[in-house]
Formats: sequence, structure tokens, C-alpha cells
Amino acid sequence: MCCWNSSSGVKTAHPSLRSAPPAGAVSSGIWLSTLPLSNIKDRRLSRLARSTNATLANTIINLDLGSAKTVGAVALITHNLSASALVRVRGDDAADFATPLYDSGWLNAWPSGVIPQALLEWEDDNFWLGTVSSEAIAGYQSPYINLINSRPVLRYWRIEINDTSNPSGYVQVGRVFIGDTWTTTHNPSYGAGLGTEDSTGIESSMGGEEYFDISKRYRVHRFSLNALTPTEAYTRVIDMQKLAGVSGELLIIPDANDVYNGFRRNFLCRMRSLSPVVDTAYGIKSVDFEVKEIF
Repeated sequence: MCCWNSSSGVKTAHPSLRSAPPAGAVSSGIWLSTLPLSNIKDRRLSRLARSTNATLANTIINLDLGSAKTVGAVALITHNLSASALVRVRGDDAADFATPLYDSGWLNAWPSGVIPQALLEWEDDNFWLGTVSSEAIAGYQSPYINLINSRPVLRYWRIEINDTSNPSGYVQVGRVFIGDTWTTTHNPSYGAGLGTEDSTGIESSMGGEEYFDISKRYRVHRFSLNALTPTEAYTRVIDMQKLAGVSGELLIIPDANDVYNGFRRNFLCRMRSLSPVVDTAYGIKSVDFEVKEIF
């Protein structure tokens, strides 16, 4: 597992890369036999895990990583959590979580107060919360991300979801993503870009009419790290390229402090290509990244 967090020497997170769904055992809660909890380990995000209902007892996820591992982030990918949902993440060295060594407490699945009420209408479903609207959420694959600055080394993890009023009557998750974090010494260089690409096929008739084979629109993020130390370049970048390649899954967070736009900017991805580490100057290395959203 690996993760990348860039910052200017302090804990102001910028682009972050995190990898791997849990490889160990998953359990707890009550999930449909046709959409079992084991689906959170399936690479295909369409293979969802869905609880039988939205009660607290039925929406618990226990993770056994097989051995103690450093964890800096836990995320829920392709979920249906409502605007009022709460999530709690705990970690321990014992499977019973009797005295957890990490406890996030109950946190909002969608940040509150990010939209001024002056911009909301009385009838909006999120008027009192100031959260992102359900219409805005629907257009993005927006992960719930719990960043853990202390990066504990633990084997057992528990995710609890409090979304009893979910309008669907259940909770579903496509993937649980858990991994370590890496904070670079310097931020990415200016010129980083986030865009959307459309794989829709277009054909034209002899008369000039256009026909569209509607397909996915996915996000692409490009950035460069031009002030890496040799240790970062070789023990982080090269190792991450070797581990993930172009097929391994990563999670990108361009700015962890951007609460308002996080659901637009954070997404599950893979590296499109593996760029070489370049000697920029004495003791300074650089590398380019281009990552593509995974569905």
C-alpha cells in the first residue's frame, strides 16, 4: 500500500495518491446475499455491497488487513451516503475494538457549512445543513475520505455508518480503500491541471447530422513534482510505480483543505503512464504524473 501527500513542509495536504482496497478479510453488518460485503474488494466498482436496511447495526464494516500496516487514509468509494450521513472509523490491534487505538469520532460524510445559506432555497434538501446538494453529488464519483495524520500501524479497522434516514432505505459501497500516506517536502509545480475527458463516440451522416454513442466522462489530473529529494524519488516514486504500475488503483486529493470542492477534485484513479525520475539539479529530482479516473 502506498500514498502520496504533497505539502510545503507542513500538514497542508495537496495532491495525494493512495492505493489498494483491503486484501484481508471483511465482515460484520448485514448485507444482501446478491450484493455481499465481499464486493468491496472487487476491482469493478459496479460490484456494490448493499446493506439489507439502513440501521446502524447493519451498516458496519470490519476490516482485517492480515497483519499490522501503516494506515494514513480510509475511504469509501462509490457510496450512496445521504447529505446527513455520519461516518466513524476506528483502528485497533485487537479484533474486538474494546479499547481502540484510533477513533475518528462521528464525522459528516458530506462537509457541513460549505455552501452559504444565502445561496440555498428554503425547499432545498440541504438548507439547514449547508451541505453539497444531492443533485451536485450525483454527477461525481465522490469518495468519503478520512485522513489519519498519526498514521497508526494497526491490523484491525472498523467503519460505522449512521445514515438511518437514507432515502434509499439502505447503504451501499463500491469499495473500501485503505492505505499509507506520503507527504513530500515541496508542493507540485505550478501548471498542474484538472480536466474532464469524454469517451463518447461521434459519427456523422452524409447530411452532416451527428450521432453519439454516449459513454463515460472521466476526470484527468496532470502535475509535476520538480523538487524531490533523492530519497523521495527512489523510495517513494519508484516504489509506487513498481507497486501500482498503470493498473494499480490510487486515490488523488489535490487539496485536502479545499472542503467546498473536494467532491469535485478527489477521485479514484490509476497512472496513465510511468514517467522516469529525472535529475533536475544536484540533489534534486523531478517526475511527471498523469492520472485517470477509474469507474
